[in-house]
Amino acid sequence: MPPLHIGLFGAGGIARAHLPGWLALGARVSMYTVDGSAEKLASEYAGRGHDVRSVDSPDALLAEADAVDVCTPTPTHKDLVLAAVAAG
Repeated sequence: MPPLHIGLFGAGGIARAHLPGWLALGARVSMYTVDGSAEKLASEYAGRGHDVRSVDSPDALLAEADAVDVCTPTPTHKDLVLAAVAAG
């Protein structure tokens, strides 16, 4: 069975707490942030040999993820979750 592919929205404190857990479970992780900070965090973990990368749009993240982890400010959760549900 292929590894679970997680789409992680956010790269702040909560994302930094969730990301190691997903990796410990053997998941692949794609990350997206509005401000581009996902690129730095993904690069940090990829440099340590983990299967983590950043993507350049929410649609790209949703197109490839099996599940999403929303680690953004609370007021943004509803729209991101609705987009994930719509993407299947």
